[in-house]
Amino acid sequence: MKSVKQVNVFFGVMKYEFLMQIRCRAVWITFIVMGLFFTTFRAVWERPLTVPAQDAVIYWLGGVHGLMAVAVGVLLADRLPRDRRNKVGELLGTLPGALSARLVGKYLGSTLATIVPMFTVYAVGVGYILYRWHDVSALPIALAAFAALRFLDCCLLAHSR
Repeated sequence: MKSVKQVNVFFGVMKYEFLMQIRCRAVWITFIVMGLFFTTFRAVWERPLTVPAQDAVIYWLGGVHGLMAVAVGVLLADRLPRDRRNKVGELLGTLPGALSARLVGKYLGSTLATIVPMFTVYAVGVGYILYRWHDVSALPIALAAFAALRFLDCCLLAHSR
């Protein structure tokens, strides 16, 4: 019975963090500005059509990953000081449940919420690549590569803490 309570606490905190972060205008503005900045200096659109669409998608993913990882770091960097300032710890301390369930839920919720705008910028670029190259066969590679890279990022970030 106690483990069911921990799972409920975990999902409750994760949902709260996700919704709070995804509604934040700064998250969306940061990713849009970084996406525009990135497309200005590293335009996948200028690659010749003789290059396969799959190569263009992987090139786009490498660039998005490199620049957007900075945006994710900037957006998540001030979470702990802001939570201390807003006394979120006291609020979470009133909830029944283990600190580990609350902490993991908070981490996953805010991480998932920052991946959504990153995926949106990535998907717009992939859509343009598919349109320009007229090759839909690159779509599964685009989705699999993005998922694999995000999974690897989450594992490395969790291991570094």
